[in-house]
Amino acid sequence: MKKFITLLFVASSTLACAQIALKLSNVRPTGNMGATLKPSIGIELMYKGFKDDDDESGFHPRASISFSKFKTRLDTFPTFGVISSNGTTVTPGYTVIHKYSLAGLSVGGDIMIRLTDEFYLYPGFDVGALFSSVEYDSYAPLISSEGYSGGYVYLSMRLRAGAEYLIKENIGIFLEANRSMNFSPEAGGLAYNDYGVGVRYKF
Repeated sequence: MKKFITLLFVASSTLACAQIALKLSNVRPTGNMGATLKPSIGIELMYKGFKDDDDESGFHPRASISFSKFKTRLDTFPTFGVISSNGTTVTPGYTVIHKYSLAGLSVGGDIMIRLTDEFYLYPGFDVGALFSSVEYDSYAPLISSEGYSGGYVYLSMRLRAGAEYLIKENIGIFLEANRSMNFSPEAGGLAYNDYGVGVRYKF
């Protein structure tokens, strides 16, 4: 975390102007994650840097910190175990997920495309790290009974498309859609989409 904050400070010192932004998103898990977790509200704090110019078109470096906390689609997920000894026996079991949250650190940028003096479209990308925090209990009769509390670190890549409108010279509101793809050698992959609205302030 200290290295990340230091990176933000160094980046800001090389730019003539900067802006901070706050975004709320509807985070929608997909794939196996989507079958387990409900959509959630996510919060993201962003920092952007750019040249001090009336025309904000061009590349804007960006860094962000994000957090989302999810609820499961079921209180208890049915599972099963298989015992292979003197025949095959299938035993019903269950898994209960008590906690599932994600926190992310990312750096990247947006390419601002000016349509009018106040309105911009932009594609963008990020790379970074995603940290999960998970707690669950799992039980299969005659086979296993275990609990887990911990998490995983994922390598993260995010692509997006957005639009921003300047309501004042130093205040803008924006909408954006993101696709996040993440991979961990231990936990495999997870992916989600988020659709957000935010406000940014230039200082």
